[in-house]
Amino acid sequence: MIGICGISGIGKTTLAKAVYNSIHTHFGGSCFCEDVKEVTKRQGIIQVQKHLINTILKTEDLKISCVGEGSIVIKQRMACKLILLVLDDVDHQDQLKALAGSASWFCPGSLIIFTGKDKQLLRSHRVDEIHDMDFLDEDQSLKLFSFYAFEEKHPSTGFQELADKAVKYVQGHPLALIVLGCFLYGKTVGQWVSELDKLKLHPNEEIQRVLRLSYDGLNFQQQNSLLDIACLFIGENSEFVASILDGCNFFADTNMQVLVDKSLIMIRSDMSLQMHDLIHAMAREIIHEESIMTGKQRRLWNSSEVYNVLSENKVPITEAVEVLVLSLEKFSQKVHIDANDFAHMKKLRILKIYQEEKLYEQKLELEDHNVIFSGNLYYLSNELSLFYWHGYPFNFPGSLSQLSHLYTLTLNGCKKLEVLPELPPSLDYIYACDCSSLREVSGSSKNPFKYNCFRNCPKLFKNVTIDSEGSISNTQCHDSSITSRGFDHQLSAFLGYLGIQTNRCEFFRSPESAFDSLGIIYHGNSMLEWFTNRSTENHVKVELPSDWCYDKFRGYGTCVVFKVKKPHTSISYSVKNFDGAFLTLKYSSTELNNDESYMIWLDYMSGTREWKEAKNFVTFCFEENNEDVEVKEFGVRLICDGDLQQDVTNLSMFQDLPTLSQHGGAMSYNGRFGYSSWSW
Repeated sequence: MIGICGISGIGKTTLAKAVYNSIHTHFGGSCFCEDVKEVTKRQGIIQVQKHLINTILKTEDLKISCVGEGSIVIKQRMACKLILLVLDDVDHQDQLKALAGSASWFCPGSLIIFTGKDKQLLRSHRVDEIHDMDFLDEDQSLKLFSFYAFEEKHPSTGFQELADKAVKYVQGHPLALIVLGCFLYGKTVGQWVSELDKLKLHPNEEIQRVLRLSYDGLNFQQQNSLLDIACLFIGENSEFVASILDGCNFFADTNMQVLVDKSLIMIRSDMSLQMHDLIHAMAREIIHEESIMTGKQRRLWNSSEVYNVLSENKVPITEAVEVLVLSLEKFSQKVHIDANDFAHMKKLRILKIYQEEKLYEQKLELEDHNVIFSGNLYYLSNELSLFYWHGYPFNFPGSLSQLSHLYTLTLNGCKKLEVLPELPPSLDYIYACDCSSLREVSGSSKNPFKYNCFRNCPKLFKNVTIDSEGSISNTQCHDSSITSRGFDHQLSAFLGYLGIQTNRCEFFRSPESAFDSLGIIYHGNSMLEWFTNRSTENHVKVELPSDWCYDKFRGYGTCVVFKVKKPHTSISYSVKNFDGAFLTLKYSSTELNNDESYMIWLDYMSGTREWKEAKNFVTFCFEENNEDVEVKEFGVRLICDGDLQQDVTNLSMFQDLPTLSQHGGAMSYNGRFGYSSWSW
């Protein structure tokens, strides 16, 4: 049994027909049951059973009283006959059970082909092989489009650029290429220009009608997940998006997989979510239709619409809003928005007020934008799952800790934010970067967050106390200048906030340590004495001891003294086995400037499973083949049980660290308590 899967209009039926027509004469009987979903809906599954049996057995109007009887007839009469059967556009398990319950129903050598949009449906039916239909490449797309638009293999003279534009719009969708080609056939250049411009605002209705079939087959949570993704999650990490959709009670693990199986979204190898432009256009059109039909907009993601609704104080509309997305760069004139209007949004699940990433990276001040907020935010919806506000200008309402669905809090660029109040236990992700005044955050030790990012927060973890709840606060309020405290104090404060044992030997002892990795980057130019294997090049060869045993291996420490010739956003090193196989590949995301000063990257990594294969010697290599990095010295030390027995109080790797530098630095942790990073 073979399955052919893909989105509506991608050519599943066309491929199945081509296969059927080319091989059906090699079988004792054959039948192509077209559009099983629609025939079942109109006439019932018994009608499909009758068609299958009568066609293959060449009988006339076989009497079948019920579905069970039809299945028995198929099973009995097909068991001794070599057949080819195509079941086109199946969408329910009942159809598969009634028409081809299992491969054992049919004579060995028979071929059963299913086409459908739902890959999981075919998987659960134990289909032997499933073929995913791909979109056409540019050359194939242009040929197919040209055949219908010009009745030629190539565009006519004067139409090449317009044809390329049309093909780019469709992005390899076969049926859409045919529909658009037929629609533009015989039109003038001017008409082509007009119609293609119109598509940007109003998608072709026939193409949308076909694609809509996939959307209509989704349940409520799946439809809402698709529309939310189309609004603001394209390109985002799929696990991050899943946590937010879970907070909306959309059962993301299951329903996002359904969207993947139906080819409505894609998850790339880097875990980012992607969506075909035609699907994206369909989702936008559905959102627009919803607002017209109900008179209320559940999703506001066009900045002008957001302003129109809020500025005109349309309370009945704001009460329906579930998703609000506002870009701070979209206005050419000053606009005023009263934060009190958010109190009407009782159903708000997702709030994102953001600065374009490129502008944010250029460090443009939020005050330079034309959106002016007034009033105060005294209420937040209990349904809120994502709170994302660049440069948040208000005090937090006291109800923040009661938001039981809140999974993600992003407050980047909040220059005036000094204190993060008590946060709800549901929270998994905290982003508070470029918050130059932030000095106090609530504890995470009771409810560890999966991800904490406090990049460029110079007042945090400096001159701090840690209470029993894991909360941190300044004992003295200093600016970002050098303090008298060393890194060891800041490291203890950082780990204490995470609720981790700060006896820096204990957390290395257990085979199931709380640590996968712990890293520090700071300005300095001298290697720590603790590192026993050293090199003045970018690689270090470490001979394994004769009694090497993975079970006694706890991890390793590395120390690199280096400087960069060009600004970098990340650095990395690799560890290779004696035979060149990778044991570890470690990245650290941090902003490095080419200011001619040396930096030190101090890193601890626990032993991963790959190290079980380690033999003879291993080689550590920092920034291999990168001429823009200059290495002064590279040190490595393996950590085994014997090291812990000799050094029972602490590990010198994290002892006697220097005082804080006004030039900045960073700490990061990854392990059982999630991922956390802080830089200043």
